Amino acid sequence: MWNLIRKIERRKWLPRQKYGRWGVTGVFAVLALALILAVGWVIDRKGASAADRRLAAAARAAGEEPADAIVRALRARRIVFLSDIANSTATKQLAARAIAKLGETAGLDAVVLEIGADLQPFIEQYLDSNPENASLLMRDPRMLGGGSASRAYLELYRTVWRVNRRLGPDQRIRVVAADLPDWPPPAPAPGEIARLMSERVQHMEDTIEREILGTFPDARILVFVSGLQTLKSGSIAFQTGGSDPVEVTPLAARIGQDTEEVFSFLVDAPYSVVNARQVAPYVGTRVASVLREAGVPAGVVMAATENFGHVRQPIVEKNTPGMEYTIMPRDYRLNAVTDAYIYLGS
Repeated sequence: MWNLIRKIERRKWLPRQKYGRWGVTGVFAVLALALILAVGWVIDRKGASAADRRLAAAARAAGEEPADAIVRALRARRIVFLSDIANSTATKQLAARAIAKLGETAGLDAVVLEIGADLQPFIEQYLDSNPENASLLMRDPRMLGGGSASRAYLELYRTVWRVNRRLGPDQRIRVVAADLPDWPPPAPAPGEIARLMSERVQHMEDTIEREILGTFPDARILVFVSGLQTLKSGSIAFQTGGSDPVEVTPLAARIGQDTEEVFSFLVDAPYSVVNARQVAPYVGTRVASVLREAGVPAGVVMAATENFGHVRQPIVEKNTPGMEYTIMPRDYRLNAVTDAYIYLGS
């Protein structure tokens, strides 16, 4: 009995535990923050959806065929960049259609390809062959892009050959292989490939200057290269392993520093799997998913305007084992790096 009384007395005089108001306030603060973030997300989504709808509506209203737009651009400017996607048949077919149309008006002097410069003699032998000897283009897989779209790449050469048969000797289209010989390197040392990326762009610029512009400054040129090389501003930071990033100015931006005659098309198109030999490949933009989800049909070309401004970091950065790349500045917009956008599907 006395023990029970002592327990009751002890409980009576023990101070009551207080639950701090800071704990309750903290909970409400977290809930309020979560609510604010949720409301902000909804507002952002509504804004993005409205911007997406405007972009899709502009795409549906665009009526020009992409090849016609390339022809029109080359009549207005002298150097047109058209982005390729490795292992994409559609991009090569578009380039071939544009070359065929340009051949009807003799409005094209040269086509620049991302092919090793050491293969130039085989290209010239093929273009001079009569009757056509396409086997000259099959001596090295690099001649046809080294990917699954090799048949479409072959047709690009054959289009030039057919156009040249209809033109006079002084009007024939040249095909210039501008890439580094033996690119990509078979087994580069760690950090070497990022440095080689800078040398590669310099080599392509020097080749265009030496082989075309140095002797024919007014030449009209179609430059058919990876989408990363068609960017008109900014830079690309390449990094391998733990090495320091190497910033490279894209080919179109480099040439555009000396002339206002550069016009650039950035393309989205279907492609097959990226293979291990591709270094820092361009695979398209995030605009493609916006148009695909909106049901916009393939075959659209649009001027790069503020309609694209809401798509942040629009180019998909496809890293490969051992190589990462970043487009700088990070807050760039599509209308800052290209003049026009082409949607061939995704």
